[in-house]
Amino acid sequence: NQTSVASASGSLSAGTIIQLAYDADNNKAWIGINNTWRNSSGGTNGNPATGANQTFSIPTTKEFFAYIGGYSNTITANFGARPFSYTAPSGFKCLCTANLPTLAVANGKDAFDIKLWTGNGSNSRSITGYEFSPDFVWIKRTSGYRDHALFDTVRGTTKTLRSNTNGYEQTYSTSLTSFNSDGFTIGGLSFVNTNSANYVGFAWDAGSSTVTNSDGSYDSQVRANQTAGFSIVKANIGSGNVGHGLNAVPSLIFTKSLNTGNWIVHGNVFSSPASNYLILNYSDSVATNTSAFNNTAPTSSTFNFNASHLYGSSSDCISYCFAPVEGYSAFGSYVGNGNSDGPFVYTGFRPRFILVKALSTVSYGNWVMHDTARSPHNVSATGVYANLSNPEDSSYWFDLLSNGFKIRSSNFDGTNGWSSTYLYAAFAEHP
Repeated sequence: NQTSVASASGSLSAGTIIQLAYDADNNKAWIGINNTWRNSSGGTNGNPATGANQTFSIPTTKEFFAYIGGYSNTITANFGARPFSYTAPSGFKCLCTANLPTLAVANGKDAFDIKLWTGNGSNSRSITGYEFSPDFVWIKRTSGYRDHALFDTVRGTTKTLRSNTNGYEQTYSTSLTSFNSDGFTIGGLSFVNTNSANYVGFAWDAGSSTVTNSDGSYDSQVRANQTAGFSIVKANIGSGNVGHGLNAVPSLIFTKSLNTGNWIVHGNVFSSPASNYLILNYSDSVATNTSAFNNTAPTSSTFNFNASHLYGSSSDCISYCFAPVEGYSAFGSYVGNGNSDGPFVYTGFRPRFILVKALSTVSYGNWVMHDTARSPHNVSATGVYANLSNPEDSSYWFDLLSNGFKIRSSNFDGTNGWSSTYLYAAFAEHP
């Protein structure tokens, strides 16, 4: 992808200090020799501090490298881990973690985490160890066939939804019975605590209070954690817009009627956010319908939803809304290559959890969920499916890396079909 070559001629000898200044905002770079900055013709009037006379321009792909030729040269590189020989130009900083901006969520476990447990059948079992009080809890039995069980603080304890069905909300007195300061309490229901069965519990923090939001045409009950980009929204919706409380445009919104009706997944991550959606309890490819959201994309305050069209009438609905937060959450898409050396997806953090779903028409279009709680080491080969009651299996492989994830599967097209497009959501273990 080389687009240009720049030369910064000058005398090099033992002890020569070669410098590189990179302006990522303006795609410019300068080479200096012994604190004299060179211009594009090799002259000596480059000036990183003012942005003048750059040595070369960086391609819009932001990819470049520096090469120093010669025979049997020894070069020692300093990328900012120790003081430079010369003071950095005004407006520039060393490339080291101390100079990175402070992240809104410095530790992913402050807003999202995962716990594992083996059921004991007790009607009062505490699942602890979260570093926050969970507001949205997603439980799946991993050692056998059992529906997913989803709970949240806005609807209240014991009220269960299942991601793999279009069924109505059900109340089970022995399901999740309380939300606690560092976890939750469960009863002996088979969804959450069968004796000797294995379970995983994904949990998110949605803030400290539930308020009435009147930003939309329908008032909503909203519990929002703007710092972590997550809110829970409950409203009776016919057709119109609803406030979500995030103060940011949601990338993904999961909405379910509390009566019978499919899970509708839409948001800004789609190429046509005013009309594209997926169904969480199906394996279908992306659908397009301009009536579903009144042909209106989500905004930083509201999202449109046409329950009358999607469910046949107005309905009490629950929505889980996610907006990206740098260093903590990322949402997007990638294109598969059908190879075990699959595409790499940059997130800017080590994922604790990833969700992948085909947007294209493929043979295996399930919603694939992987995490580092069940697969702490690469290759991560243990997954469950949000749209199925199946136990965990090892059909799909990923490397969960320090700055993203890499697809390692080629035998099924559920995550890496040739030229197929996939949606992903990721939450951080570490930035």
